Amino acid sequence: MSAAIELLSGAASRIVRRPAVHPGGATGRARGYTLVELLIVVVILGILAGLAMPYVTNASLDARIAATQNLLRTMSTAVNVYRVRFTRPDFPSHVMGTWFAGGAVPASPMFEGSTGANDVEVVSIAGAAHPPQRVLSGGLTPWWYNRANGVLRARVKDLGNAGKNDWLYRVVNADGQTIISSGITQLGTGPGDSLPLAPGLQDSGMTEE
Repeated sequence: MSAAIELLSGAASRIVRRPAVHPGGATGRARGYTLVELLIVVVILGILAGLAMPYVTNASLDARIAATQNLLRTMSTAVNVYRVRFTRPDFPSHVMGTWFAGGAVPASPMFEGSTGANDVEVVSIAGAAHPPQRVLSGGLTPWWYNRANGVLRARVKDLGNAGKNDWLYRVVNADGQTIISSGITQLGTGPGDSLPLAPGLQDSGMTEE
């Protein structure tokens, strides 16, 4: 693919740099380019743009994936910090906006226009590790939280293909597992103990339900 782009770029540059020829045979800058030459350059530029577009699209998707993974880790950390800090045997009933800088649940980078507010679907299903609907569509929320086991997941955008959607969901949620799986005793912390907070969390906003 890169070789094709270089070949087309070279052809276009040779046309642009070609010296003009006077009617008498002398070279110079007096004569402009012919319509055919300009059309060839336009066609080549169009082909180059088409070849480059997948790279631009993939870079944008990669950035969204990385940003969503980071937020998912931060939000999962908040769920588990709450559980440890208040020595709760169960997980918090909701993911609260006050836990985060800005006072709202972070918006999902997967979707343009997501505000983050009230964008967490809360369920209580023993053993459920994934939402039944993994692609965001009408009536669903970007984030899915199971209060029964503390699992937090991110729904993904529709790529127009079931296989691609499944791949995207698995990639985004690779690090979405709960951090503390066997309770608070293994950490040796008690009520009021100070725990380091992940970037984006605010200590003052975490109060017991």
